[in-house]
Amino acid sequence: TKSVVAIFAIAALPIIMLWRNEYQGFALIRLWQGVALAVLLALPWHLYEWAKWGSEFWHSYIGVTVLERYQSNLFIDPNLQTDYWARLLDYARPEFALFLLAVVVAIFLRHPHYNKVLGGIVSLMVFMIFIFFSAQTRALSYLLPLYPLAALVVGLSVSLFVHYCHSGSKTNATLTS
Repeated sequence: TKSVVAIFAIAALPIIMLWRNEYQGFALIRLWQGVALAVLLALPWHLYEWAKWGSEFWHSYIGVTVLERYQSNLFIDPNLQTDYWARLLDYARPEFALFLLAVVVAIFLRHPHYNKVLGGIVSLMVFMIFIFFSAQTRALSYLLPLYPLAALVVGLSVSLFVHYCHSGSKTNATLTS
């Protein structure tokens, strides 16, 4: 069931490319080579399971482990559903504060290239949060893919801030390669 989370990785690239107005990115040969490699790696297992179990595999793989989990509470304690934000912030308070600080720094420095990347990443994060919170399951582990995205925002903000400090001007601040 964790492979379903990979859909968000697939969604990340077009979202960020659209924010950056880089439509030519869809024509990049490396992009399609990566997609082909991903399919090549995932396809044999799916074909094997399909051959072994037939349509029951797809029913179990998509129907039970994805759709039914999305629509049902897996936990005995209903409080795990209602105090979700409080529990999430208990576990991720330092990371959440650092992420918010990084967003504020990026907004303050107003770098056009970075703001496009930031907009794409934050849009993806909001989309992921919407999907996860619309699910009845709401397991804390479902939000783990947000951590690398938040770390990326923090890293880019630190890079931008360091460059800003060295250049002494917001207009001269550029992202390091």
